[in-house]
Amino acid sequence: MFYAPLPSKARLYRFKKNQVTVFSENEGLPNAFIKKILEDRDGNIWVAAGQFEEGGLVKFENGKLRAFKKEDGFNGVGVLDLTEDREGGIWAAVSGTGLTRINRGFITSFTGEKSGLSSDNIYPLYEDAEGIIWSGAWRSGKELNGGIDRFENGFFKQFAGEKEITSLSPTSLFKDREGNLWIGAYAGLTKYKDGKFTRYTKETGFQPEHISAITQTRDGTLWFGAFQGLTRLRDNQFTEFTTADGLPHNDTRNLYEARDGTLWIATIGGLGSYKDGIFIKYPEFPPIQVRSIYEDTDGNLWFGSYDAGVFRLRNGEFKAITTKDGLFDQGAFQILEDDFGRFWISSNRGIYRVNRQQLNDFADGKIQTVTSVAYGVKDGMVDAECNGGRSPAGFKSRKDGTLWFPTQKGIVVINPKLLPTVSEPPNVVIENCLIDGKETPCDAIKILPENDSLEIKYTGLSFNKPEQIQFKYKIEGLDENWVEAGTRRRAYFTHLPPGEYSFRVSAANIDGIWNETGANLKISIKSPFYRTFWFLSLGILACIGILILIYSRHIKSLERGRAAQEEFSRKLIESQESQHKRIASELHDSLGQDLLIIKNWALIGLRNGADSSKQLAEISETASAAIDEVREIAYNLRPFHLDELGLKKAVESMLERIAKSSTTQFVWEIDSIDGFFPRELEINFYRIVQECLNNIVKHSAASEAGVKIRRSDDKSLTLLVWDNGKGFDTDLMALKRASQSAFGLAGINERARILGGKIVINSTPDEGTTVKLTFG
Repeated sequence: MFYAPLPSKARLYRFKKNQVTVFSENEGLPNAFIKKILEDRDGNIWVAAGQFEEGGLVKFENGKLRAFKKEDGFNGVGVLDLTEDREGGIWAAVSGTGLTRINRGFITSFTGEKSGLSSDNIYPLYEDAEGIIWSGAWRSGKELNGGIDRFENGFFKQFAGEKEITSLSPTSLFKDREGNLWIGAYAGLTKYKDGKFTRYTKETGFQPEHISAITQTRDGTLWFGAFQGLTRLRDNQFTEFTTADGLPHNDTRNLYEARDGTLWIATIGGLGSYKDGIFIKYPEFPPIQVRSIYEDTDGNLWFGSYDAGVFRLRNGEFKAITTKDGLFDQGAFQILEDDFGRFWISSNRGIYRVNRQQLNDFADGKIQTVTSVAYGVKDGMVDAECNGGRSPAGFKSRKDGTLWFPTQKGIVVINPKLLPTVSEPPNVVIENCLIDGKETPCDAIKILPENDSLEIKYTGLSFNKPEQIQFKYKIEGLDENWVEAGTRRRAYFTHLPPGEYSFRVSAANIDGIWNETGANLKISIKSPFYRTFWFLSLGILACIGILILIYSRHIKSLERGRAAQEEFSRKLIESQESQHKRIASELHDSLGQDLLIIKNWALIGLRNGADSSKQLAEISETASAAIDEVREIAYNLRPFHLDELGLKKAVESMLERIAKSSTTQFVWEIDSIDGFFPRELEINFYRIVQECLNNIVKHSAASEAGVKIRRSDDKSLTLLVWDNGKGFDTDLMALKRASQSAFGLAGINERARILGGKIVINSTPDEGTTVKLTFG
């Protein structure tokens, strides 16, 4: 228990286990009235010492009083009051300057001469097996210089500089198992042990310059990664390897031996590995600059890049994680894991942390995004820009688990154990609502049919990195899942369907704790007239009426088609019967009579006895006539030329016969058409030509007529039949479907359909007729 009286000089008394400890000005207590004593949630004691021109803020920690000064970021003197907010922040009412919020500090920076660094621009930062911390400093100016610094008793002290190292810009540090400290630099390699520096140059057998990475594998072999390739030191002999030996790129920036003995090689052109004397390149890994390599306790390998995010390797499969997946930055110069399963990653824009389990869950497809938290100048870094591309670019201390990172302005040390955690989720507030860009009260939104858009602005209330609060929202009744909005603080909707909805928005603090209640907003969207019940009912009735009309017309069309089909079938049967009648008549009247005459002449010859020459001559002549009649009947049933000579010869033969027996002058041009139609369908084409010619002879009274058959290829054939006769009215002919002539045209149409052809008939009274059929 602390107690503060009001003496002439400030005193602070602590009562603990019946003992009293007095703190005064000698122990760091300001000589001012003590206004308030506050114990925070972690048990720390804060003291407000306040007057208008004197006083200050004091914290009791580690058994001592600590007074906050300007270098701590505290501006002010007299502190009049103290309080703690729900997120663990301490608020001080400071005389003359107003309110100040003090966050729990977990980031420490070492900069400049006050820290003992040779320069603020740090690249390699290394802790050896003995717990000694080494840093490589660069300094630019009129004269380049730099050096190696060693951390002792809370300060850095220059260990080696221009005279001891081969370059003014150290690029890598490593201590081997024999206790040799290896220093890589822009101009070569240096070894230090027992007060002696040994330089390795081209004269001593070491060729590379710009050494960026050094490591030692479990077999004792030393490896050096340089701009010119990879060098191995074994049995006091250097061996060089380049892309010709299997490296993905010569410029090597990091080396790491995994637990299975594989040496992983990070280059500016991709990732490689070496095991059992074999170099391996990974074509599935992008040709990017790899800067960091880390192996976690589960054996997963993590690779950080310059500007392409982080990659996980598990079971031979790489998975990329980038800013679009939730990372703060594409850069990953160094990956360090604290004792709580969190990755801390350095980049050009600061240091960010992300939960390792989240990264694994994302890589395994269990979640869609990860949450990363960034830290920079506001959190205690002098400069947010970290350095990388040299090895090592930071480390986790073996002693206390702190994380050390090199930056452009000194060294940053993060103590994850002091990281403030916020168990309270942020409150969510809907700030503003706009309909078609015009503000409207956010109590209950009503959107009319003429409105197009709705915009809702919201925010989360938190003092702990409010800019990194994560949001999600959805419209209940419309959205099944939440919309992940990230840090975006607005939702925009257009053309929402009519109905009653509720807009919900939730927020999470940087530790991923969500406000499950969030904020709600009722939204009512009115239907336009064409979506009202009565309009939809009328529309449905109208659609039903139209469908009934279409259906009835379709039925009538089917009935007309069926009637036409029945009429065609009837005409086809009549035609067949007529053909049978004609054949029967010809057989009876012509062939029957000839056979009867032959019979009679044969009887007469029998009666006359010897003199029968006249009767035999008559028999021969009549028999010849009968044979001709049989051939004519058979030809009309199926022309023998079609089977024996082919389609072209059959058509030409038909044209010759008709031309000889008709007063019409016929001309024709016929290409080779044999084989165009299947053999069993050629009779259909023959009958089409025959029907066209019969119509000319019987009905046209033409003086001239012609047939032209053109075959352009195996897939195209055109038939053109024309005459200069009396023609006919095609519209009138379409109405005479019951007539025989009309049935002849129907037969042509049907045979053309069977052959897959299209027919066009052009005819005008007294101007002739043209029939054109195209096939293919």
